[in-house]
Amino acid sequence: MARSLPCSLLLLAIVLFVLAGCGGGSGGPSLTPVSGKVTVGGKVLTRGSVSFRPDKARGNNDPSEPFGDIGPDGVYKLYTGKNLGAPLGKYVVLVAATEEVDPNKPSDTPKSLVNLKYSDPDMPILQLDVVENPKPGHYDLDIPK
Repeated sequence: MARSLPCSLLLLAIVLFVLAGCGGGSGGPSLTPVSGKVTVGGKVLTRGSVSFRPDKARGNNDPSEPFGDIGPDGVYKLYTGKNLGAPLGKYVVLVAATEEVDPNKPSDTPKSLVNLKYSDPDMPILQLDVVENPKPGHYDLDIPK
């Protein structure tokens, strides 16, 4: 019996470790839902991605970088890791979208559907604040053509 005690303790330690890593603890930031519609020159952008980068210049030092894909209806939803939502704070917003790759020309670089400056993290053009109670349309993005 003395031999099975250390094995039992080891098993208990493994179970506790796994539970802590699977959401058993609340060590992550609190997330709020973020979704919006992306348009370019007033037309719905039907593909691409949106990334929110913490705006350190405006005091957001959170390491999280929420992201989301743009759907065919132009709508995106942000995720932080695998969790829906984003931490509250000030962000630089990046949008990237390209045409589909031509299967007959797979080595060609696809044309960008938005000006590349909107996907450059060194050019903080788009800025948004993630807030608790946003007004309708708060997270919509209308990018100039």
